[in-house]
Amino acid sequence: MLRNVLRMAVAAALVLTVAPAAHAAEPRLDLTASAPAKTYDLGWYVPITLTARNPGTTAVSGFPVTASSTAGCRFALDGDDWPGLRDGSVSVEAGATRDFSLRAVFSRGSGDCPITFSSAVGTATATVKLPVIPVGTVQGVLFGDRNGNGAPDSGEALAGVRVAVIDAYHDRRAVRTDAEGRYRAEGVPQGHIEVAPEELPDGWVIDGGDDHRLGDNLTLDLPARRPLSDKLVVTGKFGKDTYQPGETAELTFTLSNRSDEPFSRIGPICDRIGQSPDHVDTSKWDAFKYGVDLAPGETKTFTVTSTVPAKSPQYGVVRASCDFTPGNYDRVGNPHADLYAHVPGGKRDLSGLFFHNENGNWEVDPGEAKAGVRADLVDKVTGETIAVTQTNAEGRFLIADVPFGSYTLRPSGPWRLSRSQSTLTVCGGDGPCGGERSIEIEPAPPLR
Repeated sequence: MLRNVLRMAVAAALVLTVAPAAHAAEPRLDLTASAPAKTYDLGWYVPITLTARNPGTTAVSGFPVTASSTAGCRFALDGDDWPGLRDGSVSVEAGATRDFSLRAVFSRGSGDCPITFSSAVGTATATVKLPVIPVGTVQGVLFGDRNGNGAPDSGEALAGVRVAVIDAYHDRRAVRTDAEGRYRAEGVPQGHIEVAPEELPDGWVIDGGDDHRLGDNLTLDLPARRPLSDKLVVTGKFGKDTYQPGETAELTFTLSNRSDEPFSRIGPICDRIGQSPDHVDTSKWDAFKYGVDLAPGETKTFTVTSTVPAKSPQYGVVRASCDFTPGNYDRVGNPHADLYAHVPGGKRDLSGLFFHNENGNWEVDPGEAKAGVRADLVDKVTGETIAVTQTNAEGRFLIADVPFGSYTLRPSGPWRLSRSQSTLTVCGGDGPCGGERSIEIEPAPPLR
């Protein structure tokens, strides 16, 4: 969308000669990074040539190359020669010169954006010229709109809440509301933005997803509302804790109307991702076929059945994850039931790190990984702790031989999980089941 506005002129041919080594036998290279002097849009490939000249008398090999830029400049590299440079598998013979063809694509940048190529035997920088992106300020008040008038009134401020401002480049900057619920984010690139409060206290919810246009300044108040789950309460459970694939699972749901208004045509919306191999099939839940009506103060209980999916052992559980909505009232804050039962499967190690996302960018930055964090691995089916771990000096943990299943890794002491880190799945295969987990934590409120 901003491609027509942000254009960059790439003109770089900076030569950096590595200083002569103290010993003649030490390897060295003269490196040059260059790019054509023409204009490119963000998202377009920029051809870059990295030239390595070996002035010595011995071949130079085994020198992995890294590429970096400054804060605010984001790019990716590829090209036929990049894998060999990156892993250090290329060589330059004595007295020879080699050209390596690369491609860079910028997704973010303003002003001068250097690409610095670094190795143990030399360094070179190509500077990409970008026009300065105009920036603006977005500010407003986050409040719990108790009276529903859409305006902040006395006593409605929501203080200490992290508010994320997401710009057109999908960069996220986070600020916190003050005692009056006010937030302010400066230096945000002008254009389309999204403002998304996180970690709302006391059950408050906010309907998001709207794009806003930022010029020099934008005032945007954020009214939060009470969730429907304050009035309509849903609980549920499986008939037993453990099943086998192909077995018929029984599930019981209880719906309670705790308000003074009636609700009609209440029904479940389950497995929003769709076709999840560990979720039950709800197509034959006749009890909810035409919806459920509840008078003020009324409670009803329903029992339904589903066949345990054949692939459930790979996930260690069979699951029902359902939002309950009256009519077409499908909004944030509707009552939710997330039910689990064991389906025995295999085992695998669970590893990862805990980090405090201090700048709100959802990435693990230097200094954010936390050492010495003690955590309990809690089974989502039984609520029992099956293992205890503690992070090392690098903030990492390892729990060996964890049965396939769904868990909460719950830190203790001064830390707690952020809202988005409630469930860990340990299962066979790759994707979300394998690899290290980066788990966001935040300071726990003081005990009262």
